[in-house]
Amino acid sequence: MPDPFPTSPEPQTPVTVRDVLDEPATWSAVAAAVVRTGVAPGGEVEVACRLAAHLDAPATGLARALAAQEFLPGASASQHEVDATFTSRPD
Repeated sequence: MPDPFPTSPEPQTPVTVRDVLDEPATWSAVAAAVVRTGVAPGGEVEVACRLAAHLDAPATGLARALAAQEFLPGASASQHEVDATFTSRPD
């Protein structure tokens, strides 16, 4: 079955967490950063499951939704990498 909401040919700056999951390049970068820093050792599926309750939250709060900096080893590095994903995107 074709996707009823196909991705746009040009990547857009995500507004919500849902937008991040819908944009393949952004999602891959975010998931890789979170896994690489040890915040979600279970991989991409773990990242997606943790974000399920935050789909309509602003994308800029995504890293903090996954791990509060003071509570999880690797959270600070993860937040830095995820935030860099959004600031390095051309509009």
